[in-house]
Amino acid sequence: MGAPENDIILTPSEQLQASFGFLAAAVQMRVHDAVRPAWCPVDWLLRVPSRTNAFITAAVGTQAVYIVGDGGLGALATEIWEPCGIAGAGL
Repeated sequence: MGAPENDIILTPSEQLQASFGFLAAAVQMRVHDAVRPAWCPVDWLLRVPSRTNAFITAAVGTQAVYIVGDGGLGALATEIWEPCGIAGAGL
C-alpha cells in the first residue's frame, strides 16, 4: 500500500489500519445496498405531500385513539392532548 512512486510509504501498522478502513467501507456499501429496498415505501410516502399529510394524520389519530381507549375522552381533552400536539408538530 501507499504510493512508492510518489515517495509515500506506509508503515505496517498504517497498512493494517488502511486495510481495515477498506474492509469497513466495503461492508458499509454492502449493507447500504441490502437496506435500500426497505426505503422504497418511505420514498413513495414522502414523494407526494398528500400522502405525507395522510401519514401524519394517521399517526396522530392512532395515538389519540389509543389515549381515548386507555384514559377516556376526558383524559384526551384535559391532560393528554399535549403528546398528540407534539407528535403532530414533530411529524
